[in-house]
Amino acid sequence: MSVFRKIRNAVGNITAYPDIAPKSPPSEYIVYNFSLISGEAFGDDLATEEVSGVQVHYFVPIGTNYLATMEKLKQNFINEGFTHPRIYPYVEEDINKVHIVFDMEIEMEA
Repeated sequence: MSVFRKIRNAVGNITAYPDIAPKSPPSEYIVYNFSLISGEAFGDDLATEEVSGVQVHYFVPIGTNYLATMEKLKQNFINEGFTHPRIYPYVEEDINKVHIVFDMEIEMEA
């Protein structure tokens, strides 16, 4: 299963977009992207494992209670095999959104 498929499984029913959200996204949505792709566990100069760093950006309107969803997403990512995510919350007043970044990695066979 691909890294992005694992992300889509973890986010469930939340609308999710790779790389860039459309001009008129729903009020709650996710954008995901790679932040790193690296080889690990080398044999004969070839990687036998690939480490993918990913960022998942969760957007909700300012004033929304997002804590339960944030915790559920974190657990879902862990259940899909990602490392425990580093979570960075931001407020983006220009778009009236809370922006939560989940930064994590996953190892898969190369």
